[in-house]
Amino acid sequence: MAAKIVPGAFALLIVASALLATTADAHAGHFHLCPDTPSGKNYVRIEVGNCTTFTTVNTTANLTMSGKVTMWVYAYKNCSDSLSSALEFNTVLYQNGMPLASTNTTGYAYTGTCASSTKSVYYNNASMVPVNDATNMIFWKSAVSDANGTICGNAANSFIVRAEDGMGMLEASPLQSFVLSTDATGPAVCCDLSLYPKPDLSVLTSRTQPCNVPPPPSPPVPPSPKSSPPPPSSSAGSAVRTSFWAAVGAAMLFVMNL
Repeated sequence: MAAKIVPGAFALLIVASALLATTADAHAGHFHLCPDTPSGKNYVRIEVGNCTTFTTVNTTANLTMSGKVTMWVYAYKNCSDSLSSALEFNTVLYQNGMPLASTNTTGYAYTGTCASSTKSVYYNNASMVPVNDATNMIFWKSAVSDANGTICGNAANSFIVRAEDGMGMLEASPLQSFVLSTDATGPAVCCDLSLYPKPDLSVLTSRTQPCNVPPPPSPPVPPSPKSSPPPPSSSAGSAVRTSFWAAVGAAMLFVMNL
Protein backbone atom coordinates (compact mmCIF):
# COMPACT_ATOMS: atom_id res chain seq x y z
CA MET A 1 0.00 0.00 0.00
CA ALA A 2 1.32 3.41 -0.90
CA ALA A 3 1.80 6.08 1.71
CA LYS A 4 -1.17 8.41 2.16
CA ILE A 5 -0.21 11.95 1.25
CA VAL A 6 -2.54 14.63 2.56
CA PRO A 7 -4.11 16.45 -0.43
CA GLY A 8 -2.60 19.84 -1.01
CA ALA A 9 0.30 19.04 1.29
CA PHE A 10 2.97 18.06 -1.19
CA ALA A 11 6.12 18.17 0.78
CA LEU A 12 9.46 16.68 1.09
CA LEU A 13 10.58 13.67 2.97
CA ILE A 14 14.19 13.59 4.08
CA VAL A 15 14.95 10.18 5.47
CA ALA A 16 17.60 11.18 7.97
CA SER A 17 18.97 9.22 10.85
CA ALA A 18 18.31 12.18 13.09
CA LEU A 19 17.14 15.71 12.59
CA LEU A 20 17.32 17.47 15.93
CA ALA A 21 15.77 20.86 15.58
CA THR A 22 14.97 23.58 18.00
CA THR A 23 11.58 21.96 18.60
CA ALA A 24 13.01 19.17 20.70
CA ASP A 25 11.90 20.71 23.98
CA ALA A 26 8.38 21.15 22.59
CA HIS A 27 8.16 17.43 21.78
CA ALA A 28 10.24 15.05 23.88
CA GLY A 29 8.03 13.28 26.41
CA HIS A 30 5.22 15.80 25.97
CA PHE A 31 1.73 14.76 24.88
CA HIS A 32 0.21 17.49 22.68
CA LEU A 33 -3.52 17.51 23.39
CA CYS A 34 -6.05 17.90 20.59
CA PRO A 35 -6.35 20.07 18.61
CA ASP A 36 -2.58 20.72 18.93
CA THR A 37 -1.78 17.81 16.61
CA PRO A 38 -0.55 17.47 13.01
CA SER A 39 -4.10 17.00 11.73
CA GLY A 40 -5.71 19.45 14.15
CA LYS A 41 -3.29 22.21 13.11
CA ASN A 42 -3.36 21.08 9.46
CA TYR A 43 0.42 20.93 9.31
CA VAL A 44 1.95 19.74 6.05
CA ARG A 45 2.13 16.01 6.73
CA ILE A 46 2.34 12.48 5.33
CA GLU A 47 0.80 9.37 6.87
CA VAL A 48 3.39 6.58 7.02
CA GLY A 49 1.48 4.15 9.23
CA ASN A 50 -1.50 3.58 11.52
CA CYS A 51 -3.03 1.09 13.88
CA THR A 52 -6.64 0.24 14.70
CA THR A 53 -6.33 -3.19 16.36
CA PHE A 54 -5.23 -3.06 19.99
CA THR A 55 -3.92 -6.01 22.01
CA THR A 56 -4.48 -6.38 25.74
CA VAL A 57 -1.12 -6.94 27.44
CA ASN A 58 -2.25 -7.22 31.06
CA THR A 59 -5.18 -9.65 31.05
CA THR A 60 -5.78 -9.18 34.77
CA ALA A 61 -6.31 -5.43 34.34
CA ASN A 62 -8.29 -6.14 31.13
CA LEU A 63 -7.67 -2.78 29.46
CA THR A 64 -8.57 -2.34 25.81
CA MET A 65 -8.71 0.53 23.33
CA SER A 66 -10.71 1.50 20.28
CA GLY A 67 -10.14 4.14 17.62
CA LYS A 68 -7.08 4.93 15.54
CA VAL A 69 -3.46 5.90 16.05
CA THR A 70 -1.81 7.55 13.04
CA MET A 71 1.92 7.83 12.47
CA TRP A 72 2.83 11.07 10.67
CA VAL A 73 5.96 12.67 9.36
CA TYR A 74 5.29 16.38 9.19
CA ALA A 75 6.58 19.95 9.30
CA TYR A 76 6.00 21.13 12.87
CA LYS A 77 4.35 24.57 12.82
CA ASN A 78 4.76 24.29 9.02
CA CYS A 79 8.48 24.97 9.39
CA SER A 80 10.73 23.24 6.88
CA ASP A 81 13.56 23.20 9.43
CA SER A 82 11.42 21.49 12.11
CA LEU A 83 10.63 18.14 10.51
CA SER A 84 9.10 15.75 13.03
CA SER A 85 7.37 12.40 13.49
CA ALA A 86 4.33 11.72 15.65
CA LEU A 87 1.90 9.11 16.90
CA GLU A 88 -1.48 10.84 16.90
CA PHE A 89 -4.16 9.25 19.10
CA ASN A 90 -7.89 9.43 18.50
CA THR A 91 -8.80 6.63 20.88
CA VAL A 92 -10.95 5.55 23.82
CA LEU A 93 -9.54 3.55 26.74
CA TYR A 94 -11.70 0.86 28.37
CA GLN A 95 -11.46 -1.41 31.40
CA ASN A 96 -13.74 -4.43 31.56
CA GLY A 97 -15.68 -2.94 28.66
CA MET A 98 -16.37 0.40 30.37
CA PRO A 99 -14.70 3.72 29.42
CA LEU A 100 -11.80 4.32 31.79
CA ALA A 101 -12.00 7.98 32.83
CA SER A 102 -9.39 10.28 34.38
CA THR A 103 -6.57 7.77 34.07
CA ASN A 104 -2.96 8.78 33.55
CA THR A 105 -1.19 6.92 30.76
CA THR A 106 2.40 6.79 29.57
CA GLY A 107 3.86 5.04 26.57
CA TYR A 108 6.81 4.25 24.33
CA ALA A 109 7.26 3.39 20.66
CA TYR A 110 9.02 0.09 19.97
CA THR A 111 10.92 -1.74 17.30
CA GLY A 112 9.39 -5.11 16.51
CA THR A 113 5.78 -6.18 16.78
CA CYS A 114 3.73 -6.68 19.93
CA ALA A 115 4.30 -10.44 19.78
CA SER A 116 8.07 -10.17 19.24
CA SER A 117 10.21 -11.27 22.18
CA THR A 118 13.08 -9.15 20.87
CA LYS A 119 11.27 -5.83 20.49
CA SER A 120 12.90 -2.89 22.23
CA VAL A 121 12.35 0.81 22.73
CA TYR A 122 12.75 2.69 19.45
CA TYR A 123 15.90 4.84 19.43
CA ASN A 124 16.26 7.03 16.39
CA ASN A 125 20.05 7.25 16.70
CA ALA A 126 21.63 4.16 18.25
CA SER A 127 24.98 5.98 18.55
CA MET A 128 23.66 8.82 20.70
CA VAL A 129 25.12 9.05 24.21
CA PRO A 130 23.11 8.48 26.27
CA VAL A 131 20.97 6.50 23.87
CA ASN A 132 17.86 7.02 26.01
CA ASP A 133 18.05 10.80 25.69
CA ALA A 134 14.57 12.30 25.50
CA THR A 135 15.25 13.67 22.02
CA ASN A 136 16.00 10.16 20.70
CA MET A 137 12.62 8.47 21.27
CA ILE A 138 8.89 8.83 20.71
CA PHE A 139 7.22 8.56 24.09
CA TRP A 140 4.90 10.40 26.44
CA LYS A 141 4.98 10.81 30.18
CA SER A 142 1.47 12.01 30.86
CA ALA A 143 -1.75 11.68 28.86
CA VAL A 144 -4.92 11.60 30.97
CA SER A 145 -8.13 10.12 29.60
CA ASP A 146 -11.15 12.40 29.87
CA ALA A 147 -14.52 11.64 31.46
CA ASN A 148 -15.43 9.45 28.47
CA GLY A 149 -12.14 7.55 28.44
CA THR A 150 -10.96 9.49 25.38
CA ILE A 151 -7.27 10.02 24.73
CA CYS A 152 -6.80 12.59 21.97
CA GLY A 153 -3.43 14.09 21.12
CA ASN A 154 0.02 13.12 19.93
CA ALA A 155 3.48 12.14 21.07
CA ALA A 156 6.23 13.38 18.78
CA ASN A 157 9.90 14.15 18.33
CA SER A 158 12.12 16.13 15.99
CA PHE A 159 13.32 13.49 13.54
CA ILE A 160 12.06 11.47 10.58
CA VAL A 161 11.16 8.05 11.89
CA ARG A 162 12.47 4.81 10.39
CA ALA A 163 9.65 2.61 9.12
CA GLU A 164 9.38 1.37 5.51
CA ASP A 165 11.50 2.70 2.68
CA GLY A 166 10.13 3.73 -0.70
CA MET A 167 10.22 0.12 -1.90
CA GLY A 168 8.13 -1.12 1.01
CA MET A 169 11.09 -2.76 2.77
CA LEU A 170 11.58 -2.36 6.50
CA GLU A 171 14.36 0.02 7.42
CA ALA A 172 16.90 -0.86 10.11
CA SER A 173 15.26 -1.25 13.54
CA PRO A 174 12.02 0.41 12.40
CA LEU A 175 9.23 1.72 14.59
CA GLN A 176 6.56 -0.99 14.40
CA SER A 177 4.50 -0.79 17.58
CA PHE A 178 3.84 1.07 20.79
CA VAL A 179 2.90 0.07 24.33
CA LEU A 180 0.57 2.12 26.53
CA SER A 181 0.81 1.81 30.31
CA THR A 182 -1.18 3.14 33.26
CA ASP A 183 0.05 3.95 36.73
CA ALA A 184 -2.07 1.18 38.22
CA THR A 185 -1.47 -1.63 35.73
CA GLY A 186 1.90 -1.02 34.10
CA PRO A 187 2.03 -2.13 30.43
CA ALA A 188 -1.60 -2.52 29.42
CA VAL A 189 -2.20 -2.19 25.67
CA CYS A 190 -0.01 -2.77 22.60
CA CYS A 191 -0.69 -1.97 18.96
CA ASP A 192 1.10 -3.04 15.76
CA LEU A 193 1.36 -0.31 13.13
CA SER A 194 0.47 -1.00 9.51
CA LEU A 195 3.30 0.77 7.69
CA TYR A 196 3.26 2.47 4.29
CA PRO A 197 6.26 2.93 1.97
CA LYS A 198 7.67 6.40 2.26
CA PRO A 199 6.97 8.32 -0.93
CA ASP A 200 9.84 9.29 -3.14
CA LEU A 201 9.52 13.02 -2.49
CA SER A 202 12.37 15.44 -2.12
CA VAL A 203 11.56 17.25 1.14
CA LEU A 204 8.59 18.25 3.28
CA THR A 205 9.28 21.84 2.34
CA SER A 206 7.61 22.59 -0.95
CA ARG A 207 4.73 24.17 0.99
CA THR A 208 6.71 25.32 4.01
CA GLN A 209 9.63 27.57 4.74
CA PRO A 210 12.40 27.81 7.34
CA CYS A 211 11.38 29.40 10.61
CA ASN A 212 14.69 29.37 12.46
CA VAL A 213 16.58 31.69 10.12
CA PRO A 214 19.37 33.55 11.91
CA PRO A 215 19.25 37.35 11.62
CA PRO A 216 21.56 38.90 9.03
CA PRO A 217 24.93 39.99 10.38
CA SER A 218 25.22 43.59 11.49
CA PRO A 219 27.02 45.89 9.03
CA PRO A 220 30.64 46.61 9.97
CA VAL A 221 31.20 49.74 12.01
CA PRO A 222 33.65 52.14 10.25
CA PRO A 223 36.72 53.01 12.31
CA SER A 224 36.67 56.36 14.09
CA PRO A 225 38.80 59.05 12.34
CA LYS A 226 42.07 59.88 14.09
CA SER A 227 41.88 63.23 15.85
CA SER A 228 44.43 65.94 14.84
CA PRO A 229 46.68 67.39 17.56
CA PRO A 230 45.45 70.76 18.80
CA PRO A 231 47.21 73.86 17.34
CA PRO A 232 49.72 75.57 19.64
CA SER A 233 48.23 78.40 21.67
CA SER A 234 49.34 82.05 21.06
CA SER A 235 50.91 82.23 24.51
CA ALA A 236 53.03 79.22 23.72
CA GLY A 237 54.25 80.83 20.46
CA SER A 238 55.07 84.08 22.25
CA ALA A 239 57.09 82.21 24.85
CA VAL A 240 59.08 80.48 22.12
CA ARG A 241 59.87 83.80 20.39
CA THR A 242 60.93 85.43 23.68
CA SER A 243 63.24 82.54 24.44
CA PHE A 244 64.79 82.79 20.95
CA TRP A 245 65.63 86.54 21.14
CA ALA A 246 66.93 86.16 24.67
CA ALA A 247 69.35 83.56 23.42
CA VAL A 248 70.45 85.84 20.52
CA GLY A 249 71.05 88.76 22.88
CA ALA A 250 73.13 86.64 25.22
CA ALA A 251 75.24 85.46 22.34
CA MET A 252 75.91 89.04 21.13
CA LEU A 253 76.98 90.18 24.64
CA PHE A 254 79.34 87.27 24.82
CA VAL A 255 80.95 88.24 21.48
CA MET A 256 81.33 91.94 22.48
CA ASN A 257 83.12 91.02 25.69
CA LEU A 258 85.76 89.02 23.86
